[in-house]
Amino acid sequence: MRTTLPLSVVSLLFLTACSGGSMISLSDRLENPLFAERYAETIVGRLVELEIQKDPLLNEAGMIEKVHALRDEWLEKAQEARETQRGGFIGEFVGDKEYARGEVLYLPDMLFFSTVFETEPRPGLHVYLTEVV
Repeated sequence: MRTTLPLSVVSLLFLTACSGGSMISLSDRLENPLFAERYAETIVGRLVELEIQKDPLLNEAGMIEKVHALRDEWLEKAQEARETQRGGFIGEFVGDKEYARGEVLYLPDMLFFSTVFETEPRPGLHVYLTEVV
């Protein structure tokens, strides 16, 4: 079921999709289970906040049903992202000679970085994976 988003949620989506300077689509970003979980939980939180704050937007005909449908849809997407994460290995990134920190998820043949992963920007940055700790 496709529903219309409240303006406050659309603003949140727009700001999230436009951050970072790269032109990666939201659907591409949602393929990262770490991003998808955080994004979905943010949307759910905002939708719940509309009800807690008794936003006047919810007084419009049918809007409360749309908000509930969207909340349920994004709760399901967050759950799917967590299930995907359970199929891989999650750990903290440790920088060797360069500053780097944050959570990463390794799934077969794919490495995902968390939304709060940090490193100093520089050309020629490489990531090496090892089984040795």
